[in-house]
Amino acid sequence: MACLAPEVLKRLVYGRDAVAVTEINLSNCAALPWAEQAKVAFDDAEQGDA
Repeated sequence: MACLAPEVLKRLVYGRDAVAVTEINLSNCAALPWAEQAKVAFDDAEQGDA
């Protein structure tokens, strides 16, 4: 969690996203630049719900 972008943490803490984000999504995006993390973490989760 320490490697995640502030935007990702904010979206997780405030829970304003209706989609479920898995630990796998978060661990996969932790190595990415902060600018890309939210897109990867939350877009992957949204696609899994469709």
